[in-house]
Amino acid sequence: MEDINDKNELNEVPSVPPVDTGALFKKVVSVAGPALLITPLAMPFIHGLSGIAVLGAGALLAGTTVVKTVTALTRHPKPGDIENDPDMF
Repeated sequence: MEDINDKNELNEVPSVPPVDTGALFKKVVSVAGPALLITPLAMPFIHGLSGIAVLGAGALLAGTTVVKTVTALTRHPKPGDIENDPDMF
């Protein structure tokens, strides 16, 4: 009769190496921890950036309007300038 241990050695499946759970937990915390800390700050930060962009666009528009208005009011018409010729109106 064959020994039972011989059959078990033939049918043995190679085992997976043991996982160091402490090292795995440390890696997970080192990656997920900062992400969780940044997440609550992300939305106000994005809103702040969009607010700065909107204010910047508004300031650019206002500045451009002021410069064009001042330039239009202070320029001296050239002789023969069709745009400022009183006979053309």
